[in-house]
Amino acid sequence: MLLTGMLANADPNLGLGYELDVIAAVVLGGVTLTGGRGSIVGVVVGAALMGLLRNAFVLLASPAIGKS
Repeated sequence: MLLTGMLANADPNLGLGYELDVIAAVVLGGVTLTGGRGSIVGVVVGAALMGLLRNAFVLLASPAIGKS
């Protein structure tokens, strides 16, 4: 929803490829994949950490992440 709002464009393939990023943010936030226990605050912290890591890899010109 945020990406659609920023681009002011709706495309059915807009979020394609973000699935692994979402799962990683949720796991970093402390949600267990087997039981599904966690908190919204933890998920927000995990998403912020994922954004911080992505930005750091882009700034360091790492070839592994940042070419999206």
